[in-house]
This record gives sequence, structure tokens and C-alpha cells, in this order.
Amino acid sequence: MIKKNKNSDKFLLTANEILNHIGGKNNFSELYNCVTRIRFKIIDKEKVKLEVVKKIPLVKGVVWNGDELQIIIGADVEKVKTALDKIIQNSNSGSTTQLIKTPIYRKLLNFVIAVVVPCLPLMFYTGLSSGISALLSSPGIGLTQSGWGKPLGELDLFSAFLFLNERVGFMLLGVFFGFNTVKYFNGDLILGLLVSLTLSSGLLMGQSWVLIENIFGTGQELAIKGYDGSILIFIFASIAFVYMHRWVKTWMPSVISSMFTPIVSVGVILAGSFFLMGPIISLIELMIATAVLQLLDIPWGIGAFLIALLFQPLVLTGSHMALSSIVLSSMITLEQPSVYYVCVQISAFAQAGAVLGCGIMAKEKSFKANALSTFPITGIFGITEPALYAVNLPKLKPFLAGCVASGSMGLVAGAMGLKMKSYTGNGIFGFLGFEKLTDGAIFLVLGAIALILATVFTCLVYSERKDEYKTYKYFTKRINKLAGEKKLNNLVEKLELVEEYKNENKKLEIEFLKLQSLKNKVTKLKTRNKSVDNDLTTQISDLEKIITDKIKTYNKQLEVITNYISVEIEKDSEVIGNKKDYIQKEMTNAISSLKNNYSTFFEAEVVV
Repeated sequence: MIKKNKNSDKFLLTANEILNHIGGKNNFSELYNCVTRIRFKIIDKEKVKLEVVKKIPLVKGVVWNGDELQIIIGADVEKVKTALDKIIQNSNSGSTTQLIKTPIYRKLLNFVIAVVVPCLPLMFYTGLSSGISALLSSPGIGLTQSGWGKPLGELDLFSAFLFLNERVGFMLLGVFFGFNTVKYFNGDLILGLLVSLTLSSGLLMGQSWVLIENIFGTGQELAIKGYDGSILIFIFASIAFVYMHRWVKTWMPSVISSMFTPIVSVGVILAGSFFLMGPIISLIELMIATAVLQLLDIPWGIGAFLIALLFQPLVLTGSHMALSSIVLSSMITLEQPSVYYVCVQISAFAQAGAVLGCGIMAKEKSFKANALSTFPITGIFGITEPALYAVNLPKLKPFLAGCVASGSMGLVAGAMGLKMKSYTGNGIFGFLGFEKLTDGAIFLVLGAIALILATVFTCLVYSERKDEYKTYKYFTKRINKLAGEKKLNNLVEKLELVEEYKNENKKLEIEFLKLQSLKNKVTKLKTRNKSVDNDLTTQISDLEKIITDKIKTYNKQLEVITNYISVEIEKDSEVIGNKKDYIQKEMTNAISSLKNNYSTFFEAEVVV
């Protein structure tokens, strides 16, 4: 048996009463709290029942400050605020949506979109800044110095500014992802931001405490350090913080909750992240990087194929940082050329092609604009994060199309033995890292082919959700067509009735002939026998009455059917189409036949 939490019910009831008596959730624009008060930015003061609010048991007092309504709660203010948030969230979600079970992949996709999309302007700016910095510091131009591998103090002021511009956004991308994660789970944004900023560890200035040296013989260290440049640690830590913070608030005494809840929740998560979660994630990333590096030894270009195929998925996990640092270290210290960075740049070109394919195929204007504006950043400067998080990954199929195109060109590069001597930048600037000019040209050609292939693959597999309005129009037209066919069937049935009446008319003709024969006999017998004449006259009158009644009945039914068909023909002429003339012709023939027969056997005119 589940034990009911009476305190929780008490706070929910209080929150519900407050909402009811201040005009509902639509009568305030902001809701927040301080140490003892809940504060509402009221839209319409007249809807607030101030005296009723004062009588709510947990309310200690009410204060107006301009348009701000301050409800004094005291030590339980956090719990009442949480209850208010819960009621508002439930009312916004609605009962209908709660009945629908959302698939796990859809929940995951919604989470990715909620975390990534708000960061798109940041990634666009940082990506473009990286491209400009790479262009200005390239050997062909040389207006600025590259900040890679150098202390900032050795750079001139403008070069240092450009380097900060291109690196800070990406190095602290995890902080922004962590903030959005806390926001998605409705956690405390300020404390969540504190967790992420602490994990980025700007104050450490690159310092670390080594746990294991030269792990797996790669020359890399497993250490407790700052996690700037990583992604996963910030997301996991932020999720853990949200649930830890909620749990602590459930048992922390109200009197000390505002002081000790942050200390416990933030302190536990930071300690767990630095000493446990961070090293574990770093170890996993390093293991993945080491395993991937072993793929380079596979001959016939298969190793390069796998690297090019898997590199962008590794970017999503953050493992590419460890992988790239290992390769770059061997390229610098041992002066060993490697196909690794060839595959890296080809994968960037392929993702650019996938973005271009989305831009070509997209019909929704804002998404199309995002895709086309991202293409130059990825295609020219090789910065894939904006393309991945803004366009390709949320749609998934373009991302996979880019990976396939990248893998195919990686296979060609590996089979040709194409290797880069030094890392000179991303995108087209990779051309400068080859010892031979011809190798650089081959690299650009392979990159262009990867881009084109990814564009074609994306155009083949990409599809948007069907336009609701067009779908509505299609089904409306289809329903109308089916309804028209039903009406047409009804008209055909009526036409069959006309045919039936025509057959009945033939039977009447026989009756009329019998009647005529009797009339002739009467004429002959009138002179012979007067009594017989009277009997026959009576029989004829009775028979004539019966036939006349039948004619009236058929006549009336025929008139109803005729009117119905005429109205339906005019009303549904578009639906009846080419059957209209046929129906009218058959109806006219039937009526004419009846009229002719009636006028033949009766002197009086039969009205149809």
C-alpha cells in the first residue's frame, strides 16, 4: 500500500487555492520566489481576490508592490512554489497528451532538440569566427598568428582576440548544453549553471591531477581535470543535479531548505562529477579513441573507410578530442604522416553535402534558411557542429547519408595511400597539410565528391512531414468524391424504379385491351338484352375504377421520382458527370411511354 504524503497534499492544495483566487495561471506573466515570499507579476488586479488569499492557511500575509503581488509564506515557500510549478506544468500538458505513450526515440529526439536548438546562434557565430581566424592565419595570407599550441601571451592582441573568439564558444559548449538540460527538466537554472561552470573549470588554467599515466600505451593520461571541450559530462551532471535537487527538497526541513538544499545537491553532484563521473567518461572516451585508432592499421583502405564513416558519430560523444590529440601528438613528435586527418576533413565535406541536400529538399522556410546558412561554415571551414546539431542530427537520415558518403571517399583515400603530413586547419585549409601539391589536389577532389554524394543521398532519403493543409484538402476531396458516388448510386436505383414502372405500364396495356373488348361487347349486346347490358356496365365500371386507381398511384409515384431525379441532377451535376444525359434520356422515355398509353385508352388527359 502506497503511503500518502500529507505534507505534499497540503502544499498542492495551497498552491491550487492561490491560483484560483489570483485569476488563474493566465493572469500573471512571471512567477518566482525569494526566501519567504512567492511573487506574481499580475496582469489584471481586479481578478485578484485579496481578502480570500489572506485567509488561505499557509499564507502569512499579502503585499502589493506595483503590479507585483507578494504572498508571504515563510519557511515553506520553496515547497509551495514547487507545487505551483507542478500544477501549471500539468495544466499546460493537458490530460489528452498524458494518455498518449511517446516512443523512447521520440523522447530522446525531443530532448536533443530542446538542448541543441537554443545554442544554434552560438554555434553559427563560433563556427564563422573559426573560419575567419583560419583564413587570416593561413600561410597564404598570414595577417594573424594561429593560437593553436601557443600561450596567449605569445600572440599579438588581435590574434589573441580572434583565437578567443573561435575557441571559447566551442570549449564552453558543454556549459550551454548543461544549462538547457536543466531548463528542459524544469530544474533550478542558476544552480544548474553553477554546476556546469564549475565543471568547465576556467580557474584550473589547464591544471590536472593524474590518476593513470600513459594509459593503454597511448601516451595519454587519465586525470581529474576541467572538462571544457567535453559534452557528455555536462549533460549527465545536469540531469543528475536536477533529480538530486528535487530529492533533497523532499526531506530537507523548510526552515533551512533555502540554505542547505543547494549546498547538498550542488556539492554532491560536483564531487561525483569530478572524482567519479568525469574520470569514467574520460576513460570511456579514451578507450573508444584507442580502439578506433587500431582501425587505421586495416589494409586496402578499409581502416580509412571505418574512420571516415565513424568520425562524426564520435564527435557527438566527445571521443574525437582524445582521438585527435593522440594522432596529432604522433604526427608532431614522430613526424609520421597519417590518413586520419584526411578522413576527418572528408567527413566534414560529407556533412556539408547533407546540409545542402536538406536545404534543397526542405519546404519549411526557417529550417531551409538554417540549412543553407550552415552550409558555408561546414563546407568551407570544416566546422561540423552547427550542421550536426542544427540540421543533420535532428533529421537523422541526412546525418547517416553524410556518414555513408564520407566512408566511401575514405575508402578511396586509404586505398590510394593519401596521407596528411601536418594539421593545418579544417575544411579546404587541409589542402596545405600535404607535402605534395598533387596530393592536396586529390584531397580537394575527394572532398568535393563526398559533398556531392552526400547531397544526392540526402535528396533521395530526406522527407519532411506531410503538409497538414494539403492532406486535409486531399481527404476532403476524397470524401466528397465518395459521397458523390453514393448519390449517383441512389440516382441509378431511382432510374431502375422508372424501368420497373415501364414494365408495369405494359401490364396495364393488357388490362386496357381487355377493357376495350368488353366495351365492344357491350355495344353489341345493348340491343339484345337490357339486363345483361346493365350487368356488364357494372362490371366495366368496377374494372375501370380499379385501373384508374392504379394509374393514379403509378402517376403519383412517377411524379415524386421525376422531381427527385431532376433536383439531384441539378444539385450534383459535377458528381454525376457523363451519366447525366443517360438518366435524363431514360426518364423522358419512361414518361413519354406512360403518357402515350394513357392517352390511347382514356379520353380524359392524364397529367404526369
